Amino acid sequence: MSNHAHKATKKVRKLLLPAWYLPEGTINASDDELGSASSSCESWGLVCGALVVAAVAAEVVIAWIEPPYGLFLRLSLPTDIAVAFGIVGEVLLGMRNNRLQTELRRRSDGKVTEANLRAAKALEGAHFAYKAAKENAEPRKLVPKEFKEYIQKAPPAKAEVLYVRECADCLWLAFSIRALLMGAKWEITEYRPLEQPTGEKAHLPAAMAAGGARTWRHNNRQTAAFLGGVR
Repeated sequence: MSNHAHKATKKVRKLLLPAWYLPEGTINASDDELGSASSSCESWGLVCGALVVAAVAAEVVIAWIEPPYGLFLRLSLPTDIAVAFGIVGEVLLGMRNNRLQTELRRRSDGKVTEANLRAAKALEGAHFAYKAAKENAEPRKLVPKEFKEYIQKAPPAKAEVLYVRECADCLWLAFSIRALLMGAKWEITEYRPLEQPTGEKAHLPAAMAAGGARTWRHNNRQTAAFLGGVR
């Protein structure tokens, strides 16, 4: 049987069967199918309840008429059967609806949990981005203890402390470096902003023209050589 024919046969079966009947089972049904099945259970439950009420009313009428005993038994049989069918139908449909509602709640809870996890991850990402942005927005700072330990590895010497005039935190950073070097008995020969490059280097940033900032490629090659990656 082709796939198209199988779908057509399945559609005909669905038309002939009540919505609360799920051929593929509750677990494999879609959310829409479960919702339709639950609504169908409620509708059929109302029908069963109406059947019980109608059958009981018919029995009341039969009892009020007071027919002969034999006729009374024959008239009461259909109403008794209707009451039994109605009650059994209400109970079974109620149980069916409870299972459907349980499955719907389980899926809903799963979606809520998944949404909460996504929200938590998004919040964590936003917090990390905020922290990174805050750190990048703050001026650079030296750790005096670490810097002193570093410069103590070499004897005091002469040094120039130059900084980029346009840099927002370079002046403060240069001042901190100068103070720590002087505290370690270094001789600071110059402490001033970098001059703007001229001539062939006029197109370069001031720090790069002065040799204080190298290209990314050069820095990586120098690091790799230091680690023994290249010679």
